[in-house]
Formats: sequence, structure tokens, C-alpha cells
Amino acid sequence: KFRLHEFQSQINLIRRGIACIVPERLFPMFTWQELEHLICGVADVDVEVLQNQTKYVGGIQPTDPHISFFWDVIANEFTPED
Repeated sequence: KFRLHEFQSQINLIRRGIACIVPERLFPMFTWQELEHLICGVADVDVEVLQNQTKYVGGIQPTDPHISFFWDVIANEFTPED
């Protein structure tokens, strides 16, 4: 019997955290995939949008070599699954 409820306190904390985003009474209306989408958002990141919305401070410019290298790596070396 203990094994069946071994993680109950952790599960309750997760439920409480999710309920901060989606009211708990609505949980039964969604599949786990829909809840994941509501909580985590879209998994795909539009690198161009991210790059255009990035603000640089401290004298850093978007044309600085390390910044150009960063965006090249982000855009070309990672797949959406990464």
C-alpha cells in the first residue's frame, strides 16, 4: 500500500503549482498534452523573433563577433528537439 502513495506529497505539490496557472477544477477538461501546452506554451522557438526582440546593454552591439557567433549557433546548430 505504501508504494501506491509513495509520491503523493510530491504529486500534491505539483498539482498546487499547476493550479496557480490553470484552476484545478478545470483539470479534468484537458488531456495531459493540453495541460502541458497551457503551462509550457509552444515548444518551437522562432529564433528570428527572439533575435529581433533581444535588447543589448553595456555597450554590446548585435554586430559584435561573439553575438553574431551566438545567433549563428542558435539558428544553425540546434534542432527544435534540442
